[in-house]
Amino acid sequence: MPSWPRMQKLGKKSRVNGRSLKEKPALDLTKMSSLARDASRWPPEFSEFSVSIQGLRTGEPQPWPETFKECEKQVSALMGDVFEERRPLRNRHALSLMVEELVLQGHGPQLFSLFVSEIDSRISNILSRIYASLSPDLTFLHAIAEGWAAFRRALHVILQVFSYLERHYVAYSSEVSLVDVSESLWLNQQKCLGQQFEAVLLHTLLQAIQLHRSGDTTREHDVQVVTNMLSSLGIYHDIFEQRFLEASAEFYTKESAELSSALSVDAYSSHAERRLREEDGRASLFLVEASRQPLLDLVRFHLIGQHVDVLSAVPSLRSLAEARKTAELGRLYTLLSQVDKLDVLRLRFVEAVRDSGLHLLAQLQEPSEAEKKDGKELKGKEFTAQLFALKDAHEAAWFFAFNRNPQFSLGIKEAWEKFLNHDVEASRKVTRFLAKRCDSLLRETKSAGEDIEAELANVMVIFRYLDCKDYFEEFYRTDLCKRLLTGKSASDDAEKAMVQKLKDECGQQYTHKMESMFKDVHLSRQTMALFNADAASQEEVAKTGLVFDVATCAAGTWPQSASAEQMRLPAVAANLQQLFSTFYKAKHPGRNLSWISSLGACEVRATFTVNRPSNFVEAHLPTLSGSPMQVEDEQEDSSPVSSHAPRAWPDYVFKVSEPQAWILLLFNGRDSLTVQEIAEATALGPEELQRQLLALYVNKATRILLRQKDENEERYSVNFDFQSKLRRMQVSQIQLTSHPKEEIAKVEARVSQDRDHQIDACIVRIMKTRKELRHNLLIAEVSSQLSFKCDPAMLKKRIEALIHREYLKRDDADHSVYIYVA
Repeated sequence: MPSWPRMQKLGKKSRVNGRSLKEKPALDLTKMSSLARDASRWPPEFSEFSVSIQGLRTGEPQPWPETFKECEKQVSALMGDVFEERRPLRNRHALSLMVEELVLQGHGPQLFSLFVSEIDSRISNILSRIYASLSPDLTFLHAIAEGWAAFRRALHVILQVFSYLERHYVAYSSEVSLVDVSESLWLNQQKCLGQQFEAVLLHTLLQAIQLHRSGDTTREHDVQVVTNMLSSLGIYHDIFEQRFLEASAEFYTKESAELSSALSVDAYSSHAERRLREEDGRASLFLVEASRQPLLDLVRFHLIGQHVDVLSAVPSLRSLAEARKTAELGRLYTLLSQVDKLDVLRLRFVEAVRDSGLHLLAQLQEPSEAEKKDGKELKGKEFTAQLFALKDAHEAAWFFAFNRNPQFSLGIKEAWEKFLNHDVEASRKVTRFLAKRCDSLLRETKSAGEDIEAELANVMVIFRYLDCKDYFEEFYRTDLCKRLLTGKSASDDAEKAMVQKLKDECGQQYTHKMESMFKDVHLSRQTMALFNADAASQEEVAKTGLVFDVATCAAGTWPQSASAEQMRLPAVAANLQQLFSTFYKAKHPGRNLSWISSLGACEVRATFTVNRPSNFVEAHLPTLSGSPMQVEDEQEDSSPVSSHAPRAWPDYVFKVSEPQAWILLLFNGRDSLTVQEIAEATALGPEELQRQLLALYVNKATRILLRQKDENEERYSVNFDFQSKLRRMQVSQIQLTSHPKEEIAKVEARVSQDRDHQIDACIVRIMKTRKELRHNLLIAEVSSQLSFKCDPAMLKKRIEALIHREYLKRDDADHSVYIYVA
């Protein structure tokens, strides 16, 4: 027996040489058994032989064996107690000291052989019990899991006892550890049980995993233990991994085939995402890290890769985009990116965008009941609202679902350009509606500024996609003209900001005329200031009792032109026109004035009196043809005469257009007039007359006239029962279409003429540089330089016109070659 140093158990407050023991480091003798024999080798701080003992066990010490065989019996008994999970007779620390002593005495090989034989025997007992429960159900899997878990627990205890043997004998005499030896013994014993044991093991293991996929988690621990066992034994990849992947492929092939046809794209993609998440968690629970990626790749292939056509079906993508289901689209984007199929998704989504746009444009060809009843104003507003909503939906899909992928952005842009410019007539109609939407927004006075700005931004986005930007310019300029001349603009800043946006997009030449219109308005105000300061002119104006204002506009800048058929004006209005013309020509001798009466505005004061139709309204409507003139006229009517009891008749002030005011003045002499009589008196065309009369009777709040219609004639009379709480009212102007047919025809004529000039200039510019060019090459180069799409037949027509005007000539040897004529 070795001699152990004397150990003194001291209390917490004991002191040695006046110093507290707390200041000394503790010496754990249970971990320094060899060092404990020689006190001279102790660290200097323990030279006083006063140490604190940690984990000191008191009681009678166990007797040491005298021979190795007796030691062998005690070790064997310990293993039996541990593997049978009984309380050992000897404490493990004492046994580990005994093993250490035997190794130091040179009994390492015998101890190693003892360890191997005892472990092998215990493994044999465990596997025998497991084999006794061999069956194809999950009880067998549970038995294997319990047996392996018990073996690992016992081995952990035994290795603590044999730790010195591991470190000082096995580590130097072999490349394997005691754990490796133990697992090899288990593997050899398991192989001895035959292939049936292994087959049933795999069958029950795969069965438990399939049940786990179906939601049964009762065997989760057993599966985890058994897969860890296979990994520890080194047979995981050989006997399990491939079979597991094959079973997984079979499972997901069957499941995906059933669900892809039964579920919607949204539901199926959600299921696929959930399955991937579950398999990732399952890999963390059951598999080694190397198996995670093959499993996830397999699941992606069978759930997603094999059903790309279903997941990226155009109708489904279209409905998801229109419903703004960005989360669902984002899920599709993520799933298809995992199988490298984003190109397919992009192409299909672009097709879905194009289909949505074409479907919306097709509605323009089918007038709704509201359109038939109220005209295309409402239809145009509805269409632009739907167009903006569609744009916002596609932008939301790109931003939130497609991770702002630039390829998707480019595809969406191309799709919009294709469907908006697919049909020339539809494209021009879209252009008109956009211009009209701008007109409505810039006339609006109650909307929040940021709302107007957002709507105008939407207009600009759609505008960029259109090829016929020159049509938009003409329609927008026509509406701008009306807003500026009638003072209906909500804000000058908003007007100029919109023009600046167009300028930034298309260049200075595009907005040159619009900017000139603002300058003309400013100059008109200066002209009127001079006119109002002229004493002679103001003396004549004062005689009429009217407030007189004129806007003078340059003929080449403004889209409006004087009509060949002028509206008949009362004498006072004609005299005022002549007065201003004389003044203006005196200031600008080289200029001529043309007057546009249709853009004039006037305020009339009306008194609805019974039996006195002659005093119904008094107003004079001087307006300027060519240069609009706004008139405000408020004259006092004479006292009403009535056969009924006297009462006060209120005066109402109506703000109307000049033609409406002139029509109302006709009723001062008669209580009713036929349409034919009104037309003869005003010289208005049928459509314009209908529009003006409609505004005077269709709105209940401002129903000044009453309409009677029979088979022979249509008659209008004064509404003497008119009453309102308001004294000043605006008579809403009616437009039968978003832009009248005549106006559309004029715009198209101006655009066609401008395009001819642009084509001619482009051809001459190219030929002047190239001198000589073949027909096909000239057509291609001109088409690439023009800002609008042009039919090759139109280009050929312009080439012929230039040949006729001797800008070009054909080559005598080859008529397909053109030569520039200097």
